[in-house]
Amino acid sequence: MIEIYRYRQQYDLALQAIEEVMELQSRRDPVIYIIRGHFHRDVGRLEKSLQDFDKALELVPWLESIRADRCLALALVGNAEEGLRDCDRAIDKGPPTAANFLNRGAVYLRLNRPDEAAADFERAFDVDPDDPEALYARGVGRRLKGDTARGDADIASAKALAPKVGRRLETMGIK
Repeated sequence: MIEIYRYRQQYDLALQAIEEVMELQSRRDPVIYIIRGHFHRDVGRLEKSLQDFDKALELVPWLESIRADRCLALALVGNAEEGLRDCDRAIDKGPPTAANFLNRGAVYLRLNRPDEAAADFERAFDVDPDDPEALYARGVGRRLKGDTARGDADIASAKALAPKVGRRLETMGIK
């Protein structure tokens, strides 16, 4: 149900449902904090998003994928250098995922390092060429490097696969 609310952009209902699940699970499930952290980020509640990722890391500090989410949250609240360290650690210690490279690419954009952002968007696509977000981000990366025609083609293809693909990426700063 929570994902349905997210798809419909009914974020308040989604957050209410998450709170209900948290009460049932005594607030000890890190996955719930991760999910809520994503919702808070999507609606611009960046400090709350960071708090949720911090809490999830407190519960399971060895789960590097949480660092990949936290790295972006740090960058969005203005601490991109610390965020980059979390991104690097998540990529170095965890399995390569498109999400990790998308997050680090977004952090590089915050740091005004477009070449590195474009390289990470390309890596995200290489890891998961079936992911519309990775395809969209590769298009953004190609635009950053001056290849507007191929960038526009990637973005159009991503939107054909998933018409709302750009929404979440834009909240991350990938546009």
